[in-house]
Amino acid sequence: MYKLIFADDERIVREGIQKIIDWEQCGFTVTGFCENGMEVLELVEAECPDVIITDIKMPVLDGIELSRRVRQKYKDVKILFVTGFDDFSYAKSAVDLHVSEYILKPISAAGMTKTLLKLKEQLDNEREAKRGVERLRASLQRELPLLRSTFLNWLVSEECTREEAEYRRDFYAVDELNGSLYLPMAVSVDSFTRGKRAFSEEDQELSRYAILNIVEEIVRARKLGVCFMQGERIAVISCVKNESLFRLKNESLDAAEGNPLEH
Repeated sequence: MYKLIFADDERIVREGIQKIIDWEQCGFTVTGFCENGMEVLELVEAECPDVIITDIKMPVLDGIELSRRVRQKYKDVKILFVTGFDDFSYAKSAVDLHVSEYILKPISAAGMTKTLLKLKEQLDNEREAKRGVERLRASLQRELPLLRSTFLNWLVSEECTREEAEYRRDFYAVDELNGSLYLPMAVSVDSFTRGKRAFSEEDQELSRYAILNIVEEIVRARKLGVCFMQGERIAVISCVKNESLFRLKNESLDAAEGNPLEH
């Protein structure tokens, strides 16, 4: 059910509309029938409605000023104006309020029901679209490590413009690459042997993983950039000064020589 507030300063209209419309059948729960705009504002704060149906001419706070205030804080609320023929042109002039529908008095049960069903369909479609976006965002978060790695491999393998690289960097949240100069390097193992015995394939993978962890710790601790696997090599992209890169290379090599799998 969607939440709805109805406002009209005429008591007979408020009581009549309660009786002639099957609100639940149309997909709505009416959280309040108000006689002026100030009552609506108070109820909006408490209920956060999906829809406001309001008369144009009301005491204390009219429908247009009410809508302006609601729009400032609740941009997604659907607003429908109830208006007499004489006020219709005035109501239409408030184009900045993005009014969903104009309902002419006198209100008929058939006309209001048709409007509500049309509005419910629109709200359903919007809700489903939002859910789809949320599902995509959740999926993106789950796949982000793989997507980041794919992006970084693309970055060092393909030609691209700075604008394209920075757009993808921001999209995949690779915040480590925030400089103006990017310097790549690679770390690889010369030989997977211990004496005369060669490492098994499993030990080779474990060794690469251990070296990757060492390089990642150095890069992260010194905020030098980002590292990732590129095939069988460990690649590093840095956005620091040259001397920092040489220091990174030397420290990485020293650490790699102390690979715990060697002991």
